Amino acid sequence: MTSHWKIGFPIREVTNNATLCLAYFGLVRALRSQYGVRSGLPGIVCVIAPCGLPIKPYAEACKSMAHALTRDTLDEFEVLEFDRQKSRAPGKAPRREMDEIDDALKSDFVFAFASNQTAIPPQVLIAADGVIQIEPPTVGHVLGACRLIIGKAPNEADLRIMADAPFDVIGLAIKRGRSIRQIIERVARGVKLREQPALTLSNGPSLDDLCGLGAAADWGRAMARDIADYRAGHIRWEDMDRGVLVSGAPGTGKTTFARALARTCRVPIFIHSLASWQAKGHLGDLLKAMLGAFGEAKQASPSLLFLDEIDAVGDRARQADHNAQYTREVIAALLECLDGAFGREGVIVIGATNYPDLLDPALRRPGRLDRHIVIPLPDLEARTGILRYHLRGALDGEDLTEIATRLEAASGAVIEQVVRDARRLARTARRDMSGADLGAALPPLPRLSEASFERVCVHEAGHFVIGVVLAERAHRYPVNAVVRRESAVGRFGETFFECETTNLSTKAAYLAEITMLVTGLAAEELLLGEFGDGGGGGDGSDLQQATTLAANMEISLGLGDTLIYLASKSSSEVSSLLRTDHALREKVAVTLSACMNEARSLVREHEATVRKVKDMLHDRGVVNVADLCGGDGIFRKGTVPELSQR
Repeated sequence: MTSHWKIGFPIREVTNNATLCLAYFGLVRALRSQYGVRSGLPGIVCVIAPCGLPIKPYAEACKSMAHALTRDTLDEFEVLEFDRQKSRAPGKAPRREMDEIDDALKSDFVFAFASNQTAIPPQVLIAADGVIQIEPPTVGHVLGACRLIIGKAPNEADLRIMADAPFDVIGLAIKRGRSIRQIIERVARGVKLREQPALTLSNGPSLDDLCGLGAAADWGRAMARDIADYRAGHIRWEDMDRGVLVSGAPGTGKTTFARALARTCRVPIFIHSLASWQAKGHLGDLLKAMLGAFGEAKQASPSLLFLDEIDAVGDRARQADHNAQYTREVIAALLECLDGAFGREGVIVIGATNYPDLLDPALRRPGRLDRHIVIPLPDLEARTGILRYHLRGALDGEDLTEIATRLEAASGAVIEQVVRDARRLARTARRDMSGADLGAALPPLPRLSEASFERVCVHEAGHFVIGVVLAERAHRYPVNAVVRRESAVGRFGETFFECETTNLSTKAAYLAEITMLVTGLAAEELLLGEFGDGGGGGDGSDLQQATTLAANMEISLGLGDTLIYLASKSSSEVSSLLRTDHALREKVAVTLSACMNEARSLVREHEATVRKVKDMLHDRGVVNVADLCGGDGIFRKGTVPELSQR
């Protein structure tokens, strides 16, 4: 025997409560898409509440809806609520819980409410006739609630203000006997209270106060203009960037950037990480915390949602152990939130990482984290600006260039620490801070011995001279070579190149680039009898770059023995393959050996020039391309490309 629904007009319990009324309208709208409910046939329906909104009002609205059945008895009507934390409350055995669910599923009408599909037990999903997603309250829902509860229809502007407010704020503001003006006042008060996270940022810096952020600051200022236009109704959400991936070395200011962006945009910011979500408990609790974070940000929109160390979610393609399923579920849930399946309008997501290569590529698809911006280590001008900012007006009349120079390759966090230590020295001496305090607070500089400095000069001379010889073939043009006896970061020699990006590189170009990378070692070997460990030891070293290029020729670029594509050009993927593929290691070793032999031959051919450049570096610390090419340069005109004209 079946009963028939009268879905359309809510009963008294709903019309006296704005929260239930809004939930009722959303539920009815969703149920009308479900055939079994429309036709009055018995069925089991899973109902997913809007992202971040509580399931309780929707479940209560559904129970009230049960009175619309023509039968007086509700024995065949069940409303289930699934909350992972509650369903695993202490003292409630899983077996008993499953039995209770099985008994409930025997009813004619079963509605299972949850905040997300992962919270619904498998046996309910298997038995369900459908899973429906409720959308957040619309302007029409707010209009209907006002008509039913206060008997008045607000104007379009007031309706928009109410519809943009958080769900529970609307429900608390709309009460019988209140005027439209009183309701709007309460909505405004509720929205202001919800924006409290932004109030804690009021005394910090904006983007205009910070130095060294580079392209991140430019993007942030453009976003601030877009948010202002969005609030004013001049542009749509679809016209804006939905998110950004910010990467950089530790201490470069990724979190500081996000906070400054919130101040510049005048919006609240919500800071989360996978670690904070994992601290909630098992996978179900993590997913619930994730959805709650997006929901919280949505209620306060426009807002920023900052996800720190986002690479911790992993990459599905690299997971082959017992954690693979866990990683897939976490990434799938995050993609669902980023896609806005549950409504993400007004929420700009900022993902921060030190290791962008470890991020699942799907997270960086347009519409999710639209852009990738690298925050670099600050240059001399930026370091000076960062010093001035943290000094807060102290030492205004002093030249900080020498201090900023000594802090080469230091991050913003390191510079802040130097200023903090200088203040401590001054406090200990019970006096105002001086420039000498800053100098004393600088980290000690590692200094090379004379023999080691000589080796660095030889190494960079090899890079620079053979770089000039191979420039046209490699499409990489030397600018200058620099050596240092002291370095704050242990980088005592560098050769800088300009890369020609308009040409597609051939196999010959890649081999020339690899040869250029190992010529420093070849020069050491020829002039000093053997080479040292300065060509390797870490990411970005000569040997790491040369090995990655040689491997990419084989596995990614079709420039090796076969055309097969095995992996992307990512250095982490290359390293993983090299560790496990003996045949690939052999091919890469052969390529590196051939390039090293060519480098030795070229250094021998240009030994006299390498020695001259070595002496110039030893005496001056820098050699420019004009010192080698054209005019009175070391190379005679016509013997090398006319690089001085580039």
